[in-house]
Amino acid sequence: MSFYSTVVLITIVLSIIMIVHINNSNIVTENARKGFCISFTIIIFVSFLEWLTYFADGKPLFPIWLHTLFSAIEFSIAPSLVVLWVYAIGNIKHSRIVIMFLLLYALIEFSSIWTGAIYYIDEGNH
Repeated sequence: MSFYSTVVLITIVLSIIMIVHINNSNIVTENARKGFCISFTIIIFVSFLEWLTYFADGKPLFPIWLHTLFSAIEFSIAPSLVVLWVYAIGNIKHSRIVIMFLLLYALIEFSSIWTGAIYYIDEGNH
């Protein structure tokens, strides 16, 4: 197992431990529990996507379109973590505006699939 795989595995295990800990806590409010559990689930998902894109890089057998799709999903979901943590703490104001900016950001990330403006995966799958 590579060092990178070990780091991703540790991240996933720690996120699972945090989900269990938060769900068993008596002092965490329902909104905080929901926000933090969703956040740690997203961390697990994004870490796995990052691991897949890391190992897809430069591999001719891994489909380029799948590598590109994983990158787009990973990059567009990651900023939502901050919003979810603020939601969990209970200090989010103007949530519709924040959600609109997150959707706009995701749209820009996905448009990079065709434009290459933010990231580009070439024919060599790099």
